[in-house]
Amino acid sequence: MLEKGGRAPRASEAVAHDAAPPAEARVAGKGRVLFVEDDAEVRETVAAALRAAGFEIYTAVTADEALARLDVGERYDAVFTDVVMPGVLSGVDLAVEVRRRFPRIGVVVATGYSDRAVQIEGVRALPKPYDRQQAVEALNAAMAGGPS
Repeated sequence: MLEKGGRAPRASEAVAHDAAPPAEARVAGKGRVLFVEDDAEVRETVAAALRAAGFEIYTAVTADEALARLDVGERYDAVFTDVVMPGVLSGVDLAVEVRRRFPRIGVVVATGYSDRAVQIEGVRALPKPYDRQQAVEALNAAMAGGPS
């Protein structure tokens, strides 16, 4: 709303410039991530959220497709996959192969199955449901080689 004379009204209190930004604004990612998800809606939603957080996101529909892309030399800083995948390879199989064949690539496996916990050295497990902050933190830690 403008005051008389076309000026914007002044704030009644000083604005705190040193206040911490909201938690969502503090979470940032950087790097090339291959996101492997067979559910189109989940794939689009999560990929968009991770792009908004700063990652360069590429997608694959199956673990088989993801491994084939890695085999032809596509370069990624991390692979983020679901456990359950259609095709020959599961997300866990993909994680094992990535760690064995491409040890510099970080790996995050999202799982909703507490009874099938992902326990692979160097692989971060991300329990479902997860939010954007948790996914970003898991990817950042995986790329930094942090503890799984």
